[in-house]
Amino acid sequence: MPCETCDDEINVIRQKRRFHNPIPTILTKPALTKQLFRGIENDILRGLTVQLLVFHGKDRENILTWLLQVDLLFKARKIKDEEKLLNIITDWPSFADRIKAAFQPPHHQQLLKRQLQDLKQNSTVQEYTSRFKNLLGQIKEMHEVDKVIYFTEGVKGAMKAKVNCRAPDTLDDAVNLLQALT
Repeated sequence: MPCETCDDEINVIRQKRRFHNPIPTILTKPALTKQLFRGIENDILRGLTVQLLVFHGKDRENILTWLLQVDLLFKARKIKDEEKLLNIITDWPSFADRIKAAFQPPHHQQLLKRQLQDLKQNSTVQEYTSRFKNLLGQIKEMHEVDKVIYFTEGVKGAMKAKVNCRAPDTLDDAVNLLQALT
């Protein structure tokens, strides 16, 4: 039988869960944790849902607290390890967007465009085109005319002038023209 202070803490946590925070706060007392598990399981059996908090990685957020809360929720729902990610990742595009937002620098697109601008042909046309398209594929948006300009600016010496003279309209036209000229 839990002590009165544990009962009081459980009631406070249940109140927070209903009206403020759907996930229980971190618990340090083992008896309180077990009692709360029973409360969550009973809520789930009664058809109440417990929402998973989103971890944003902000300064005031604690990853260990969030992981414990998620683990508590998974245990309460009796979710197996191999099923856990299926409950967190809803679809690949949103997962990829969140990973990029978390780990790419905020000016990543500018860095990619700078790399594209600085890229020079110092090998075969095929290798240059491959490196160019690799960088271009990582850039979110770019006008076709800019693609052509960036591509032709990196072409070696006299070939650059020959490609520019023909004024290709698309990147594919510029690539095909360069390949035909070599």
